[in-house]
Amino acid sequence: MLTVHALSKSYGIETIFHDVTFNLNAGERLGLVGPNGCGKTTLLRILAGQEHLDSGSYHFSPPGLRLGYLPQGLSPAPGETLADFLDCQTGELLTTGARLEQLAAGLAASSQDPGLQQAYDVALAQHRHQVIQLDEIWAVKTGNDQQDGEDDVNAVVFV
Repeated sequence: MLTVHALSKSYGIETIFHDVTFNLNAGERLGLVGPNGCGKTTLLRILAGQEHLDSGSYHFSPPGLRLGYLPQGLSPAPGETLADFLDCQTGELLTTGARLEQLAAGLAASSQDPGLQQAYDVALAQHRHQVIQLDEIWAVKTGNDQQDGEDDVNAVVFV
């Protein structure tokens, strides 16, 4: 889950956004759509920890949950597959997959270990979120998800 409370950001005397508040629960999707300069990218950069906010707060739950962020201007190489792209962008996807295999083997040997089950559940949730998030962002950035007549989506956040 992502909770954002009263975020504000200005550059000098120009207010980019003020008092932004929202909650995003597991499985929900949020599309940020708006004109250039309204703060979509700035908000995402703040949530990704790449830019400081002026005021307000945000937190992810569980605390180890991370936001994946792909900057504007993504240009996949000709012939680049989603797997190639994921490899370059998040080697962690393969790491979480390997961790899942390791935990699954441990559960097969000791299925009554609640700590092991909890670690597996957390790793599985993180892995699923990484796959869904990057797959959807890839589709948005490359235009593979649009149907004729649909508006452009400038940013997508998944929790």
